[in-house]
Amino acid sequence: MKYISLIFSFLFVAVINNFYSQVIVSSSPESSCDGSPVTLSATAPTNCSVYTNSTITFAPQAVSGSATTVSLSDDAVSGFQPIGFTFNFFCNDYTDFRISSNGFITFNNSGSNGCCSGQNIPNGSNPNNLIAFAWEDLDPGNGGQPAENLIRYETIGTAPNRILIVDFFNVDHYPNNNNVTVQLLLYETTNVIEIHTTNMPSDGGRHTMGIENANGTVAYTVAGRNRSNWSTSNEGIRFSPVACTGVTYDWQSPLGTSIGSGSSIVVSPSVPTTYYAVVNSSCGTETASRNLNVLSIDAGNDQCTGGGTITLYPNTTFPTTCDDYDVTTIAFSPQSLSGSATTVSLSDDAMSGALPIGFTFNYFCNDYTQFYLSSNGFISFSSGQPNGCCSGQNLPNGSAPNNLIAFAWEDPDPGNGGQPAENLLRYETIGTAPNRILIVDYFNVDHYPNGNNMTVQMLLYESNSSIEVHTTTMPTDGGNHTMGIENIDGTTAFTVAGRNAASWSATNEGIRFSQKNASVVTWSPGTGLSSTTVLNPLASPATSTDYTITLDDGNGCILSDVVNVSPACPLPIELVNFKGECLDKGVYFNWTTASEINNDYFDIERYDEYSGKWVSLAKIEGAGNSSEFLSYEHLVSTTSKGGYYRLKQTDFDGEYEYSSIEHVTCNNQNIEVTGYPNPAAGEYVIFINDEDLRFAEISIYNGMGEIVLNYGTQENRTTLDVSSLKKGVYNVNVVTKYYSKVIRLIKL
Repeated sequence: MKYISLIFSFLFVAVINNFYSQVIVSSSPESSCDGSPVTLSATAPTNCSVYTNSTITFAPQAVSGSATTVSLSDDAVSGFQPIGFTFNFFCNDYTDFRISSNGFITFNNSGSNGCCSGQNIPNGSNPNNLIAFAWEDLDPGNGGQPAENLIRYETIGTAPNRILIVDFFNVDHYPNNNNVTVQLLLYETTNVIEIHTTNMPSDGGRHTMGIENANGTVAYTVAGRNRSNWSTSNEGIRFSPVACTGVTYDWQSPLGTSIGSGSSIVVSPSVPTTYYAVVNSSCGTETASRNLNVLSIDAGNDQCTGGGTITLYPNTTFPTTCDDYDVTTIAFSPQSLSGSATTVSLSDDAMSGALPIGFTFNYFCNDYTQFYLSSNGFISFSSGQPNGCCSGQNLPNGSAPNNLIAFAWEDPDPGNGGQPAENLLRYETIGTAPNRILIVDYFNVDHYPNGNNMTVQMLLYESNSSIEVHTTTMPTDGGNHTMGIENIDGTTAFTVAGRNAASWSATNEGIRFSQKNASVVTWSPGTGLSSTTVLNPLASPATSTDYTITLDDGNGCILSDVVNVSPACPLPIELVNFKGECLDKGVYFNWTTASEINNDYFDIERYDEYSGKWVSLAKIEGAGNSSEFLSYEHLVSTTSKGGYYRLKQTDFDGEYEYSSIEHVTCNNQNIEVTGYPNPAAGEYVIFINDEDLRFAEISIYNGMGEIVLNYGTQENRTTLDVSSLKKGVYNVNVVTKYYSKVIRLIKL
């Protein structure tokens, strides 16, 4: 039943700030291909808080069979739907919108459906932040689709010129008849709004056609169509941000150095370069920039395997666009789990600890080796995230959880038991490098509190960082579910159309999220390679082979280079000996080479037990190339002296190898161990004057040779509690790996 309210409107004057839209610099092509020319273009600024409207040619867009249908009852508002690009409306950027059954869209998160008459705008009451194309009392809930009461939306075209279409086809006025067919178009980059009306008959009610800002203080309407009785057919209306006048462009690189003028310029960078467009107009001055990449490929230096296997590491600047994803429908093809899959036990509204991916996975340009599983139908790559109860978030969203992949995010409850027949969560990594796959499997999991069970599988691919979601069954329970991916700070997301905090269901379906326009890699020949389609294949040729790598960025840039890989390796040096000897001032090293090839330098390295790493103590220049016996010597000044040492030899091309490990034992005459205070009653401090000897075992013996206290320490200054000891004289034995000493303690 409808409730009609009489609205009293007050006319007021809005004071409009002189804001202007951001200037956008685009490039064609996206990058320079090894120094090839690129055209840079800058948009003209507009005053994004002020709009004009005009009559244009009636030209609605054709809606394809891929358009998303939105089912709305009478007086209803949809969940958020994706625009498909960033749209600026009254100086705010939006990526999602909501549709009211009563003939408008809004960018606000408001459930106000606007029943049952078009508002007189501007109006501070909800709904606000809207575009009204036929706002009155429409009723698409009367059925009859697709012949009538059909609401659809679709994004067409390619960046930066995409168009969102919102289409009302043959929709009833309440209670029926006087059907309306109208189309709303939003344009990327220009932020223009168009309304193309095929038929809008009057039913005697008051309709509104216009736009209103976020708080209802500013609006622009078509004359005679602000909460009034009107009709129209075969008509086009355009709302455009007001253009700034007197626009001039000054291109600079670096900033402050002019290189050209005009709205576009052609450049040919040899290295990655940032270009700036300094734009002056009646709206003010704005500077926009574009970082232009230069695509290149270098297969690297010729290499040898020594009869084994090596990894090829070409140097390339080809893009992977790791922060931009395509979302596509694929064949339903879930993976089979083995009996070795790991079961994860989660209660309702719970988050797992860190789980291993099994390989390094690139997600929104960050590398991860572990993930966290939520009982509510998503994984996150960040620790400390909430479990996401009890509804799928509208993405992107700055509120946690973030950095996630949502395959069925709502309120599942695997804590109801019944495993393995239901509520079973498992994961497993299958395959071999570099083509491994992580499987995360939800099998027959309840919606809370029970029933409406879902079975869905998520796959992460090592080879190309793609993500797949294979849904066997996902019934709706009436709640809002989300299927999509979101970056680490909740500023960017990619969702499946109609599945962003919305009620939906699916069966036997496959969805893929793949990094956009990733460059195509080809190696040839394939003999001796683990793969011909990955950037870093394993190489183990039986004979000397020239391998050609070809990279195609998908936008016309194709570059190649060659590297030779041979199974036979010339030895960089022939090391005769490597010895270390303790002297008063440090450790003296000497070594001899019988020959050297391409030898750049040596490092003397010592093993640091505290960090567990080898540390370089000295760098000694090599001879380059020599066929004669050469002798080297070097004194390393160190207090503790003793320890494990090795020699690292590095070629001019960065390749290196190690000598065998030399264990040097010294008498450590310069090492001192002291204890204080002495005599001591309570606390007693042991100090070793060499941090390299901070790993020590401290034992205190009584006069009968019995151990009365025993300590282990990782610090060179250790405080002991000796208050429990009886009065008397004790021996304190301090032992390190290379040194030991006994000191005397008098206990008071």
